[in-house]
Amino acid sequence: MKILNPILHAKTDKFERIANISRKTWMSNKHKDIFSFFYTGGSQKTYIDNDILHLDCEDTWIPGDLTINRVSTIKMIKMLEFCFNNYDFDFIFRTSNSTFVNYVNLFNCIDEISTKEFYGGLLTDSGKKFHSNNEDISYALGHAVILDKKFIELILNNKNRLLEYNMIDDIALGKFALESNIKPIHIPLYAKFAISRCKPEHIKSESEHISFVENCFESLNAEKEKNVIQKEKDHIYIHIPKTAGSSAYIQNFSYHGHNSRNPNYIYYKDSNKRKLSKFSYAFVRNPWDRLVSAFFYLKGGGNWLPDEEDYEKYLAKYSNFTDMLLNWDDDILNQCHIKEQYKWICDDEENIIVDFVGRFENLQEDFNVVCDKTGIPRNQLPHTNKTKHKSYTEYYDDETKQIVAEKYAKDIEYFGYKFGQ
Repeated sequence: MKILNPILHAKTDKFERIANISRKTWMSNKHKDIFSFFYTGGSQKTYIDNDILHLDCEDTWIPGDLTINRVSTIKMIKMLEFCFNNYDFDFIFRTSNSTFVNYVNLFNCIDEISTKEFYGGLLTDSGKKFHSNNEDISYALGHAVILDKKFIELILNNKNRLLEYNMIDDIALGKFALESNIKPIHIPLYAKFAISRCKPEHIKSESEHISFVENCFESLNAEKEKNVIQKEKDHIYIHIPKTAGSSAYIQNFSYHGHNSRNPNYIYYKDSNKRKLSKFSYAFVRNPWDRLVSAFFYLKGGGNWLPDEEDYEKYLAKYSNFTDMLLNWDDDILNQCHIKEQYKWICDDEENIIVDFVGRFENLQEDFNVVCDKTGIPRNQLPHTNKTKHKSYTEYYDDETKQIVAEKYAKDIEYFGYKFGQ
């Protein structure tokens, strides 16, 4: 099986900077059956030079600008045409330059696909936000789109139809699949592909960005650490958001939780794998600290589009963290990063049903306990997805401290936390 990995690129300083970081980090871990390259427009002719495919089309990218939608789709079609006519491949994994890919996990996941005319990836239905028609379109986000060769051939035979949509390229693919009666397949990429997203504007320097990527992949390189990466199906990790779940090593267990937007990530009490589990565990965090982290994580755009949408839905109306607390709306607790922690790991009678609850504050020590109980070799955990802010205690006064104590009373009671701990 051969996979092409075209990466959306543009001739701007920001795109060039992130491309260089990608080359120095995840792209340096070559895979013999995956070919990665950047693609960009703005050329007089179409040709590939080293790892950049230059396309004879415009090279403008402004999400939400309807005058640019057709340009983005032309750019995608030109890329697909070049790949179809010049390479022997089975699948294309199209991504963006803010995505980091673990090649081994990517190959193994795509290798399991048997559907013909396959279209899938990390699905969303937020297309209304980016086009003028009032349509519900389920589509694979542009940073994670999987297409097999048969579906690509269908696209190229109907490329004028895609251009007529006047939509951004990834949404146009979703609409085309809908009209072609091809159901998009959701794949939880962050679990299966070990993908992390990091927007260039969220990193202050190249050295910081490189350090972030290297930490993400320190324990994720399956070729180098096969003894570590063994998705033990009878060991279940329940990922409570903002409790160090993005520390990559943890995610190599079969896990539930984290994303209440997605039915694949559910409360442990509802998991069909609960009966098969020999050992289950979760990590919790001081509620005052976790809420600060969640607020600034979402305010900074999070790691993917649904995080941005949740910020607009739940938090954008507040001028700052204090304003959110003083004008608290319980609807905020529906946001998965803010939801009470006990709910992820308790049954209907609110009894804790996992075998071990570790603490974020003692992450390495408690994770060593997990390793010892499961027989997985101990390993140093990187701290990924870290939110930048002051010490959480600096964001509270007596009044706001009490508000959190009331809203998260059961978390505080169950896990024994105190302010300032």
